Amino acid sequence: MEKIEESKLYNLLKTFNSGEWKQFSLFLQSPLHNRREDTWRLQKYLRLQIRNNTKAINTLRAYKSVFPSESYDGLKLRGTMSDLLQLAEEYLLTAQAKEKSLSNTLAIAEIYRRRRLDKHFKWVIKKSSRLIEQQALKNEVYLRSHLQFQMENMQFQSRTQRTADLKLQDISDNIDRLYLLQKLRHACTQLSHQAVYHKKYDYGLLPSILESLDENTLTDWPMIAVYYHCFRFLTATTPSNHFQQFRSLLLKHMELFTPEENKDLFLLAINFCIRQMNKGEKSFIAEAFALYQEALKVGFLIEENEMSRFAFNNIVGIALMMESYDWTARFINDYHTYINEAYRPATLSLNHARLAFATQKYDQAIYHLQTAEYKDLVNNLISRMLLIKIYYLQGAWEPLEAQLTNLDHFIRRAALSQFHKENYQQIIRFIRRLIALPPYDEEKKAQLHQDISNSSSLSEKSWLLEQLD
Repeated sequence: MEKIEESKLYNLLKTFNSGEWKQFSLFLQSPLHNRREDTWRLQKYLRLQIRNNTKAINTLRAYKSVFPSESYDGLKLRGTMSDLLQLAEEYLLTAQAKEKSLSNTLAIAEIYRRRRLDKHFKWVIKKSSRLIEQQALKNEVYLRSHLQFQMENMQFQSRTQRTADLKLQDISDNIDRLYLLQKLRHACTQLSHQAVYHKKYDYGLLPSILESLDENTLTDWPMIAVYYHCFRFLTATTPSNHFQQFRSLLLKHMELFTPEENKDLFLLAINFCIRQMNKGEKSFIAEAFALYQEALKVGFLIEENEMSRFAFNNIVGIALMMESYDWTARFINDYHTYINEAYRPATLSLNHARLAFATQKYDQAIYHLQTAEYKDLVNNLISRMLLIKIYYLQGAWEPLEAQLTNLDHFIRRAALSQFHKENYQQIIRFIRRLIALPPYDEEKKAQLHQDISNSSSLSEKSWLLEQLD
C-alpha cells in the first residue's frame, strides 16, 4: 500500500483551509451525502495529522482510528480512502456550484422554461438580468452568461410572444464578441509559446476576421480591446503603438478581469518586453520594470504566499539594467522569503552576487556565487555568465577560457530550449572574438560590432557592445 502522506487524498486535504475543513465536516455529517462513520473518522484523523504537520503517517494507527475494534486490513483502508477522496471531490464540486449563482439561476430558468412554468421563468429571468448587471468582471464568463440569458429569453419569447422583438442582432453581436475574446486570448497564448519554443501555430479564421472588421467597433469592449492590442503587438513588425495602447487599457481596466487573467496579461507583456530587450530594444527595459512594479503592487506575482524564482530573477535582472541598485537591494530583502524553501538559498546567493557585480564589488560577487549549488539550469547559466564577465573584466584569461569551455560543454549536454542553446553559443563565440581582437585593428573591431548588433535573441548584446566601446 502506498504511504498515506503520498496519496491523492492526503495531498488534496492538505490544500483545505479552515473554512473548507468546517464545511467538509458538515458535508460528511449530512445523510444526503454520506451515511458512513468510517469516512467521517478517517477525515478527522487525517485532519489532525495535517494540523500537526506529520511527516510519516503510521498506517496501523490510521486504521485503528477508523476501525478501532477490527484487525488490520490494508484493502479495506484503501477502499475507505478512495471513498473519502470521492466525497471530497463531491464537496468541492458542490462548493464551486454555490459560488456560481448566475449560472445556477440561468439553469433554473431553463428548467422552468422547459416545464412551461411561465410565471416562474419570468421571475427567475428578471433575477438573472439583475445579476448580470451587477457583475464587475466583464470577461469571458460575463459574455457567456449574458449570451445564455439572451438565448433563454429568446426561446421563451418565440413560444409565448410571436410578435416580440427577439433581439436576434444583439445575440449575433454577442456570439461574435465571445468568439473574438476566446480566440484572441488563446492566440496570444499561442504566440507567447511560439516565441519560446519556435513552434508554428495556425490561427484559423482570426487574421482574416480582424482584417474585415473596423478596429473602433472591435475595440468598443475594453476586455476585447486588451487582447486585440496584445495580439497585434505580438504579431506586428513595429509593435510599439499597439503595446502602448495595450498597457494603457490594461492598467485602466484591471477590475474587469480575474486575478488569473490579469496575471496572464501582465506576463504576456513582460515576456514580450524581455524578448524585445534581447533584440537590443533598450526602451523596453523601462517598460518591463514598470510592469513588474505594478504587478508587485497589486500582488499578481505571489500565489499561495509564494513567488516564482524565475520571476524573482527577472525582476532583479531588469532592476539592475535600470541601475536601480537601492530598489534592488530592498526587493531582495523584502521578497526573498516568498521563494520556495527548496530554492531560496541558491536564489538569494545568486541575486546578491548579481547586485554585487553590478556595483563592481567583484570579490563579493564571487563569494556569493560560491555559497550555493545551482541545480536549476537557468540559475546555473546566470552564475556561469557572472563568473565569465568578472574574469574578463579582471583580465584573468586562463580561468576565463576554462569557464567558456565548461559553459560550452554544459549547454551541449543540458536539456535547454533551442533559444538558450543558440543564445549562449553566440555569447561564447563573441567573447572569444573579443579576447582575440587586436587592440588597434579598427576594421575587425567594426566587423565584430556589426556582427553583435545584427544578432537576434542575444541576451548579453549590450554588455558585449560595452566591452567593444
